[in-house]
Amino acid sequence: MAPLPDSYPSIAGSDTESLPIRTEAVPCCTVCGGTGDIAYEALTDRLCGVPGEWRLRRCRQDGALWLDPRPIDADLHRCYPGNYFTHSSPVSREQEPANTGKERLRRSILASRHGYLHLEGRRGLPSSIARALAWIPSLNRWAGHQMGASMLPYRAGGRLLDVGCGNGAYLLRMRSYGWEVAGIEPDEEAARTGASKHGLAIHAGTMADAPFAEGSFDAVTSRHVLEHVAPPLEFVDSLARYLKPGGRLVIVTPNADSLGQRLLGRDFYALDPPRHLVIYTARAIRHLFEQVPSLRIDSIGTPTHIARKIYKQGRIVRREGIFRVQGVRTRPADRLGAALFSTIESAAAMVAPLGEEIELVAEKRG
Repeated sequence: MAPLPDSYPSIAGSDTESLPIRTEAVPCCTVCGGTGDIAYEALTDRLCGVPGEWRLRRCRQDGALWLDPRPIDADLHRCYPGNYFTHSSPVSREQEPANTGKERLRRSILASRHGYLHLEGRRGLPSSIARALAWIPSLNRWAGHQMGASMLPYRAGGRLLDVGCGNGAYLLRMRSYGWEVAGIEPDEEAARTGASKHGLAIHAGTMADAPFAEGSFDAVTSRHVLEHVAPPLEFVDSLARYLKPGGRLVIVTPNADSLGQRLLGRDFYALDPPRHLVIYTARAIRHLFEQVPSLRIDSIGTPTHIARKIYKQGRIVRREGIFRVQGVRTRPADRLGAALFSTIESAAAMVAPLGEEIELVAEKRG
């Protein structure tokens, strides 16, 4: 069988590189091959300060945004400097007290709605109450740590692979809930942090050289990774190969059709040049995954739970010129605006795919 392709970047780079990042033209949409118009020009990296100016095109057919030109593969590592956020240490979720009222409520809902019966213990809520509470959407989202479909239905002895796992924060959470977890992370510093501090099985590399057997996982997740990948079809096909028949794949990626993108324009956080090579719409995601015959799409949604964060980030960057992720004091007007924006987006996303993220769930065909 052919090896899995090296379809996303290695982050190991040299701080001594001073030449401009080399680029290549991308005249056509990397999802459907269609043509596109220039959506944004003269974009700069306002998160990490990577030098250069960048341009995004929007596909006329599926609405996806793509970077044109984009960094060549050999220079992609230079887009992820030492201040990139995945280098921080994850907070352990395995020492949270289980005897608080809030935690008992959380565990009861997870047991009722997602099958985590082993978490409930003797001090959980009566099952009839837990079942009723689990159908309240806001409570269910809270109990699942706002992770949506990434809060997987429990499977005894289940094996989970997170591709692009960063420092392993998500893996820590799922290990605490009973999953056998493993990760793949090309950023060697981030992978080393999760492996050394928390004993996580994180492979520092790519799918091409990972030591995991194909068809050996009950679930594969890849959260906020797809936008960093080109070409995307080979990447998705590689993810599918790790799944057992009937296994679940969960993808989360920014939404180029979101209300935040429409309101904030070039100040939309998820544009993130030059790291985000493709920013998808729900139409583009569906088209991409329909090209992978081994997968069956279960659902495509556009969650809204980060709407407030997106709004606040847009307001901050307009004032300060950079995306500051820490040490920023939010103004009362921004908090009020974020609350209003979140309310409007939550209502709008019920009838149109306007949430800030796209969440796809697919199943490996038998």
